[in-house]
Amino acid sequence: MERPARYRGKSFRLLLWTLLPVCAFLIGFKLLARDDGFEFVSEDLIPYSSIYSTLRDGRYFWVQLATGKLSLWLRTVKGGPLKLVGSESFRKQTATVAVFNDKYVTYGVVEQQPPSVGGGGGISSSSFFGSSLAPTSDRRPEKGERRDTIVPKGLVKSPSIELHRMSLNDGHVEILHFDTQGRSMYGVPQVLAERGLFWIRSPSTDLIRITNSQGVRYERPAVDDLMFSPMDGGPAERVIGGMFGFGLMTTRSFVLWISPRVYPDTARDLHCLRIADRHRSIIKDYGGGAPIEIADRFYWNQTLPASSRGGSTTEIFSAAQDGTDQRVEVPASPFVPGTSYLTEHNGRIFTFLAERPGEPLAFSRLCLVELAPSTPARPRRLLKLPAKMNGAPRFFGDDYLYFVCSEDRRNIFDFISPTSTARVASVLYRWRIPD
Repeated sequence: MERPARYRGKSFRLLLWTLLPVCAFLIGFKLLARDDGFEFVSEDLIPYSSIYSTLRDGRYFWVQLATGKLSLWLRTVKGGPLKLVGSESFRKQTATVAVFNDKYVTYGVVEQQPPSVGGGGGISSSSFFGSSLAPTSDRRPEKGERRDTIVPKGLVKSPSIELHRMSLNDGHVEILHFDTQGRSMYGVPQVLAERGLFWIRSPSTDLIRITNSQGVRYERPAVDDLMFSPMDGGPAERVIGGMFGFGLMTTRSFVLWISPRVYPDTARDLHCLRIADRHRSIIKDYGGGAPIEIADRFYWNQTLPASSRGGSTTEIFSAAQDGTDQRVEVPASPFVPGTSYLTEHNGRIFTFLAERPGEPLAFSRLCLVELAPSTPARPRRLLKLPAKMNGAPRFFGDDYLYFVCSEDRRNIFDFISPTSTARVASVLYRWRIPD
């Protein structure tokens, strides 16, 4: 039986008055969520999750790794159709870490996974204090200390690995051939420079394991060689002999590695080899990771020892390329770095710091900060990021800082109908960096 018109009118008005507050709330929420100065660029820029990506001249590239295949995708930051730049398929190989430069994406192709090898009988219940440089002369054991010599077992055949690179322009794949003196580069510290490959040649040598009541550490002699294999396939050459280093890294002009000292000195040094003339300098007491190079200085994050007030903190240091003039660029106060993100862009250096020292990042806001080499220890705060962008992927390009955020595209019907499916969109924003 049909209801009278006056009842239908009342039902409609009741529904209208119910929906109006909900609509007002949603509109107000959207307005409050908007952040002045942020420009919407495009939506669904990145349809595939990838940790290997780069922005080049308004074009966003990313690598999709799948079983037996590597694909390079492209989309302009303004949107537009997806473009497959190129792909390479493998039968019994696996693609590994991808590295971008201005022209190529370079990646390793491994023939097979390495066989499982048993450990050397490490003491899992003790603390591990890392490796030290072995003294040049015998040292008497300290009280309560046990020293064991670990003799390397028979050589295990390492899987073969090739370096491939794919052009960002046309997707052409090229296999890079280097003279590695018959050695597999799998697991070998190596960095690719513009004109060739730097790598560490390590002979089979004994390790000394020292165990005491506090834990275990290892000592190793300086018997490694830093090698260089040119891009044209020419013979490999020894650059430096009698070294012991780890964490092989590269910047625009340098190859770098970290070397420990002889125990009980637990400090480490950063060795810097200038590629052009092979001149080596040392930054003493280095406590950071990979530095960045800008002008004639290196910049890095350095963790400070835990204080009586709690956990460790981090400061940003810099030093001249010859190892002198080491100084603090961003002290632990008034900012505490919220992330190890430190980058150079257009001749300027930026980082992201927590707004309030000592507060967990989940409850704090990140700030974009520019380091000013002319006024160290006085960083310039440029922007306080919206809370939704705290963990968002961010990168620099042209004159902008870009963010990729996941946004819920719910509408009024998502609140009314429980069966309505809410769509999550990947949205790209940008913020113009001031001069």
